[in-house]
Amino acid sequence: MRQRWLPSNLYLRIVLAMILSITIVLAVLTAWIVSNSQVRLKDEMLMQGQTQLKILTHAASVYFAQQDAHQLILTGMAATESGQPQFVAFYSVTGNLLAAAAAPNAPDTARVAFGDLPLQAHMSGDTQTRWMNDYLEIAQPIIYQGQPSGMVALRLGTEELQETFKRELLQNIVTALVLVVVLNLVVGLLLWQFMIVPLRRLSVASDQIGAGVWVDPPGQERSDEFGTLARSFGHMVQALRAREIQLQEQIVTIQSLNTELDARVIARTIDLQQSNQELIAARQVAEEANRLKSQFLANMSHELRTPLNAILNFTKFLSKERYGTLTTRQLDLQQRVLSNAEHLLGLINDILDLAKIESGHIDLLREDVDLVRVLQGVMATAVGLTKDKGLTLTLETPDELPLIHVDKIRIRQVLLNLLSNAAKFTEQGGIIVRALLTDDQMIRIEVADTGIGIDPHHQAMVFEEFRQVQNDLQREYQGTGLGLPISHRLVELHGGHMGVESTPGQGSIFYFTLPIVETIPASQPSIWVRTMNGSEPNE
Repeated sequence: MRQRWLPSNLYLRIVLAMILSITIVLAVLTAWIVSNSQVRLKDEMLMQGQTQLKILTHAASVYFAQQDAHQLILTGMAATESGQPQFVAFYSVTGNLLAAAAAPNAPDTARVAFGDLPLQAHMSGDTQTRWMNDYLEIAQPIIYQGQPSGMVALRLGTEELQETFKRELLQNIVTALVLVVVLNLVVGLLLWQFMIVPLRRLSVASDQIGAGVWVDPPGQERSDEFGTLARSFGHMVQALRAREIQLQEQIVTIQSLNTELDARVIARTIDLQQSNQELIAARQVAEEANRLKSQFLANMSHELRTPLNAILNFTKFLSKERYGTLTTRQLDLQQRVLSNAEHLLGLINDILDLAKIESGHIDLLREDVDLVRVLQGVMATAVGLTKDKGLTLTLETPDELPLIHVDKIRIRQVLLNLLSNAAKFTEQGGIIVRALLTDDQMIRIEVADTGIGIDPHHQAMVFEEFRQVQNDLQREYQGTGLGLPISHRLVELHGGHMGVESTPGQGSIFYFTLPIVETIPASQPSIWVRTMNGSEPNE
């Protein structure tokens, strides 16, 4: 993100950067010069003070030996007569003040004692210096005939030093400012001539090319970086010009194709509209045919059930032998008529149920049902389906099962269809009916057999109407192929799902799920078994 305080013009940015760079460099250089100047002035002043102190020490050494305070004072006055140093003091080796003298124009701040500086010089045996505010203080021990005889200290004023420093500082600042202005002007002109002008020419050429005027970028004859940039720009312009010509040709081709495509789309749209109208008409005809079929099946089923029920009743009536005893042959024929009539009645009932489901006219009489009681009743009825084959019937339920809100008659019909189907295709072994709870708040009912099983490729066909999957080579098992499809649809009407798991030669498991109402304790034991010898169920 660009800072708001930066100028938008490239030239101004470069000039601003150069001004800042030059200013910083000159400021650092000026600070270094000023610092050196200050150190130099202090060294000069210190050297001057040490020279004066050496002369004063040489002159006063004899008077220290003679302990002549008057001569020390005269020596100090002679030293301070010129104004520098401003104050001189002489001390004994014990640090006591022997004599002192001040310059005539020395201020009161210059006439104070030197503190412990003389003692430091005596202890170290060498010169000691100290910068104190506006003064330079120097102390040195006096050695006479190889023995320390005292100390001398002088104080120099730094007013002249400060004035000299200020004067040189002002000169350095003015010089730096002049250099900043001159250097920036020179650099700015050079940048303008050798950088900004070529860039502006390239910018003007770019604007013209953007406006559709093809021009050659200027500056291609130069041998520097701008010449390389201009030549690269020129190659790009040539490529763009060739690309534009190619694009124009492609646009013409695309427009031609679009015109042809629009014509095809219009023709295809008309064909699709006609096809849609034909499909709508065909769908209406099919729906009407399906409705008439369902209505015909329902009507015919009612028409067929009435005489068929009469045949069943008369056939059963004959078996009571009220009109004489029937021969063995007659009893056999009577049983055949009764069996086939019952089979035909079951077929008609299945067709009628299927017609009701397809037409949406089937009604479910839902109620809260104890599934265990329904399963036990179905198992008792299914005993007749397995007694001739000697198959075992087993019911397994958990200790607790919730209520289900279903049509009890239709669920019983589904269970009987599954048990009948399992008994039909099982020759040995047994059938197990299980009820268990699932994680998604559903009850799952399974009917497992040890029959012939179903090939995986055929398992999706078992729930189709009028289909019966066996070996695909013969139909040795009777049936209409409506029991499983009807059961599948009845389970879906209850909000459940039906499926199958099977392995050829090992048996099948048909299962379906039903929604739960609430959890209550199961009212019956969890295991119900009918053995192969036909004994009563174990409770």
